[in-house]
Amino acid sequence: MMKKSLVLLAIIISTITLIFVLEGILSQEREYQSDLISNVSNLESVNASLNYEVLYNQSFYHDNFDSINVKIDRFNSLLSTLENKFQFHDEETVSIINELKQRFSAKEALIEDLSSALAIIRSSIRFLAFNFDSIEEKIDEIAQKNPSLKDEFFQYRRDLKVFWLNKLIERATNKGVSFGTLNFPECTECKPFLEKDIQSIVNHLEVLSRYSENQREYSERLKRTNVELSINTLFIEVEYLINDAEEQSIKQKIIIFITAIALMLTVCIVFYFVHKSRKHQQISKTDLLTGFGNRNHLENYFESVKSKMGEEDASFGLLFIDLDGFKQVNDLLGHPYGDKVLKTVATKLSLQLEEGQELIRYGGDEFIIIIPEVSKEALQVLGCKLVDSGYALLQRNLSVSLSIGGVMYPEAANTLPDLIVKADKAMYEAKQKGKNQFCMAD
Repeated sequence: MMKKSLVLLAIIISTITLIFVLEGILSQEREYQSDLISNVSNLESVNASLNYEVLYNQSFYHDNFDSINVKIDRFNSLLSTLENKFQFHDEETVSIINELKQRFSAKEALIEDLSSALAIIRSSIRFLAFNFDSIEEKIDEIAQKNPSLKDEFFQYRRDLKVFWLNKLIERATNKGVSFGTLNFPECTECKPFLEKDIQSIVNHLEVLSRYSENQREYSERLKRTNVELSINTLFIEVEYLINDAEEQSIKQKIIIFITAIALMLTVCIVFYFVHKSRKHQQISKTDLLTGFGNRNHLENYFESVKSKMGEEDASFGLLFIDLDGFKQVNDLLGHPYGDKVLKTVATKLSLQLEEGQELIRYGGDEFIIIIPEVSKEALQVLGCKLVDSGYALLQRNLSVSLSIGGVMYPEAANTLPDLIVKADKAMYEAKQKGKNQFCMAD
């Protein structure tokens, strides 16, 4: 029986280990798949956000490329993570990632060129604003010195202001930095006085025109980098790999299911044998009539009480109990009635006991009680109390009572057999003195 139990236990442990290993593999695989989808989704999201930031920063109102650099770094970081995940797994996916890296590298270079062009355009616009303010002040000074040209100068100033506010700034702020052809105002009378200032403005307008063309070119080239196409291709490839992995996962789950069923059957068999074994052990140590411990249980109980004694001078008591007049009850009223009397007496005795005190049916009408951690005086008090509670008047003027002998461990003896012998002797002494009383062993 022991060998069978050990074999079954080994099978259970092996099966549980297998299930945990398989489940661990599946769990890691699910996390891996989730990470792949998440990383590719993040690539798509970061790229879309980057496109928005690039377009957003082409407006004259916005001049913050830090967010663009952050998203570029984020994209490259996600791409490196994906590359590391697939480095030793799938050559086709690695090829797609490498193509995506090349395309994004080209996009990154174009974004850098676009940022430089936009920086020059913004710088030129700020410089133009300064020039227009300077020309306005200069026109006021010239008009005061040349009253005859005052009307023409003021008209030219109005034309310049209209050009600056309604054409140049409108294009720069509302439609992105894309200037095309701008008709700069002319004034023949003003030219000798403002020639250098006008030429400076014209020069900066040429710079604006040239770099605005560069800006449009970079924007168009950015659209042709096809980073989005590579991301979509990567998405499809990852989904294909995940579908393949899901098929493997289903097979593994079937294995786990079959293993779990086998485990359940094994556990049921083990429980059956364990229950059967425990029941047999319990029956072998239980008195079938009274339900209390029997002689087989006494030795274990005695050793258990001894092992719990922590102090060297600790002691415990043992009571040996015999029913007075029980033989006559059996002879006159029959054994079934005698069995009822035994059960009644055993129940009454057990009700007098406290926690840790156990009643043992030693045999026939004899009982033993071991009282842990008790003094001699307390044992005597309990013995007398049990004597008083054990008397019972029965049919035909018959009665039963208790004769009890007590003994102390280790004062009287060190072994269970010696203690029982001395307690039994004390019990017979109680019978010789007239029964229904308690005697303590010397």
